[in-house]
Amino acid sequence: MPEPTSHPLIDLTGAPSVLLDGQGCVRAGNKAGLSLLGLGMVVGDQLNQGYQEVWQSCLDRLLAGPGEQRIPLKFDHLRLGSAFDCLIRHVPEGGVLLQFELSAAGDDMVSAAFDQTGFLFAVLDEEGQVLAVNATHLNVLGLDQTAVGRKFWELAHWHRGHAIGEVLRESVAMAALGTVVRRDLHDPMTGRVIELRITKVEAEGMSLLLAEGVDISERVMVETEIRERELLFRLISENVDDLIAVLDTQGRRIYNSPSYRRVLGDESVAAGQVSFDTIHPEDRQRIEQQFADTIRTGSGNKVEYRYVLPNGDVRFIESSANVVRNPDGSIWRVVVGRDVSERKVQERELRRLNAELESRIVDRTRELSLANIQLKSKIDELERMESALWESFERTRRIIDTASDAVISVNQQGQIVDWNREAENLFGWTHEEAFFKEAATLIVPPGVQEAYRAELAQYFNESSPRLRRDRGHESLALRRDGHVFSVEVNSWPIQVGEARLLISFIRDITERKQLESKLNSSLMEREAILQAAMVGLVLTVDRNQVWSNKIFEEMVGWRNEEVAGRASDFHFVNYEDYEYWGRWAYPRLLSGESVVFERRLLRKDGTIFWVQQSGSLLDRNQPGRGAIWAIVDISHRKRAEEEMQKALQRERELSELKSRFVSMASHEFRTPLATIQSSIELIEHYRDELPEEEQKEIFSSVYGAVRHMTRMLDDVLTVNRAEAGMLKPSLKPGSWQVFCNKLVEEMQLMNDPSRPLDYRFQGPATGQIDDKLARHIFSNLLSNAVKYSPKGGTVTFAVERKEREIRFEVADQGIGIPESDLPKLFSSFFRASNVGNISGTGLGLSIVKKAVEAMGGVLDVQSTVGAGTRFIVTLPQEAAVEKEAS
Repeated sequence: MPEPTSHPLIDLTGAPSVLLDGQGCVRAGNKAGLSLLGLGMVVGDQLNQGYQEVWQSCLDRLLAGPGEQRIPLKFDHLRLGSAFDCLIRHVPEGGVLLQFELSAAGDDMVSAAFDQTGFLFAVLDEEGQVLAVNATHLNVLGLDQTAVGRKFWELAHWHRGHAIGEVLRESVAMAALGTVVRRDLHDPMTGRVIELRITKVEAEGMSLLLAEGVDISERVMVETEIRERELLFRLISENVDDLIAVLDTQGRRIYNSPSYRRVLGDESVAAGQVSFDTIHPEDRQRIEQQFADTIRTGSGNKVEYRYVLPNGDVRFIESSANVVRNPDGSIWRVVVGRDVSERKVQERELRRLNAELESRIVDRTRELSLANIQLKSKIDELERMESALWESFERTRRIIDTASDAVISVNQQGQIVDWNREAENLFGWTHEEAFFKEAATLIVPPGVQEAYRAELAQYFNESSPRLRRDRGHESLALRRDGHVFSVEVNSWPIQVGEARLLISFIRDITERKQLESKLNSSLMEREAILQAAMVGLVLTVDRNQVWSNKIFEEMVGWRNEEVAGRASDFHFVNYEDYEYWGRWAYPRLLSGESVVFERRLLRKDGTIFWVQQSGSLLDRNQPGRGAIWAIVDISHRKRAEEEMQKALQRERELSELKSRFVSMASHEFRTPLATIQSSIELIEHYRDELPEEEQKEIFSSVYGAVRHMTRMLDDVLTVNRAEAGMLKPSLKPGSWQVFCNKLVEEMQLMNDPSRPLDYRFQGPATGQIDDKLARHIFSNLLSNAVKYSPKGGTVTFAVERKEREIRFEVADQGIGIPESDLPKLFSSFFRASNVGNISGTGLGLSIVKKAVEAMGGVLDVQSTVGAGTRFIVTLPQEAAVEKEAS
């Protein structure tokens, strides 16, 4: 229906009015005025030829007498006589305002127009009772004049659908309240769709409802068909691997199929992007020229070019183009392409293999040369056949026809419902011959027809997991002449309206199969040679294991089938080793060097062994082809080297121990020996002259020197027994408190009385004790605490007996131990760097450490230079006995 447009002069009057510019174009108007000018007239339309004379008459009247003019008008599109008067006048901004008034004879004409218009009209009161209907309403809906006087929603037509009647009842009630109600009514009986609007109007003091309708069934049907076609196009473009693009005449992208992202991985493709920017600079000028030729001539040829991805990778694209014109006359260039990078790699590999074979047999036979020529001729012929398949297309049908694969669609009954040109070429049947024939009997060899039918049924089974895209499989196909050949099939089930179809893209792979056969033959020769090698051999590509020989499989316990394609990090002891050797080896390989190194290798069972690994690139000019590695087990040599290193280390430690012992003995034994020698000389020369008390003191000093040397020798023997594993504890029940009390008394008798010993014992007294080892531990710790506190200070001896252990703490306020000496503190004959002239053998703490460990305990030390040292000994005990020693 005409759409009104507001204007101040039109809003001031309720009469039918329109505003025209100087060329007769409609600038504004209300609905009544636009309807009088013609059905379907909207703002911006030019007056049709029938009204050009009326318009010219209006201009002549205004030129003859400026101001307002009144003229009679006749509206031929209503098939009426002169029924209206037209008031015309200039408007300030330019143009002419036409205001229509019903003439005296207009009532009859309005009634005729009401009946003869193509719209459905009905006049209702506010209760929904029909007061009048036009003839169009009666004819379209199959009613008669008995409709007048009845409720609008009770008319026979509307009442057939109970739901429609309820909708109309609600709509009338809403319109009576002043709401303009719009509804699309679908009649299930006739299939008609009526666009209905109900409006409240005031006429001669009465409130009436005007129901206006138009039959839009045909428009709805067309829109439904368009949506179904758009769905089919979208499903095909989203699932096909071909690269589809629609470009304007400047090469800007209007549409790009999802395959740009799915196949190429290019996430940067977007509408508005200039397509030439992604073409390799060396190919760009050629493609731009061919693009211009296609726009000029209206047809294009198949071309190849290099496509540059955002990350710099280059893919080879084979494409064909055609020109399509939109209904508005604008030109679109539709491009269909395919990623042929894999084919390029195969062709390059084939050329390399051909050259290699020619060089080996050129002196013996020319037969292979002829075969290579024939093979090249077949490849050229195949390319010419593929080139012939790319033809112009329109919309969805043309896009499918430009595909280089055969595309067929099969319904749920297995019948062919679509068959493109390549299918005609591949199978030998025309589209008309193949249409609605069973695919199984037409293109499937007899031996596999039943399997094909079963697979087809599985595709259409809704509960089957196979109802998804088939990523491609190889099968056999049947030509019209009975020839059976190999094909690669990719299939998609799609839903189009109520119908479900299976679309299959079929490609002849006979040539590829022949090439694979020849390549496999060549690889088998190399496999036999490599398997006969005496060392492990591994081929890797991008650090992924591709192949290994039997020697390497036996070496690591992995079969090649288990690990082919995996990253080779599982052969390394840890990921740090994997990264380190990758950083070390691969830059050298890429520079053209061969590398040799030794590393640890991890077997399948988790054991580790040493290997010597050497490697180089297969082709220095093509690093991406991978590297070959030769691996030799050197575990026996490594073990021999490790044993030799351990023997050397033991020899060095023994030599150092001997040096320390000699140094200690020469220093520590000198003083007591000197004491013994001087005492003996005194006795020898002055025995008769010395008083008896002095002689006793001399003998006592001799005995003391002997005891000191005996203790030193005992310490050495104790250390030797511990290192030989002969220091075994002999635990017996006893009283720790009695042992500690006695030890403290002995220490206080030996030490200066001015040097106090702070002694504390807490907890149960009894436990398991080895008196000899315990005396080694705590006599050394307490004597050291006193000896290395030359400036005095308190020595603390704290004992705490707990449930399952006993804890001893010996602390002093002496010279402390430098932090750098702590790691070597318990080594035999080691003395801290700050002891100065304080005597000692360097064996005491070594004996303490070994005795604590022999008793299953733990020894900890904390020390600060100049502030003192704290030793903490923790020994395991059985559950405390709640009985104190007497």
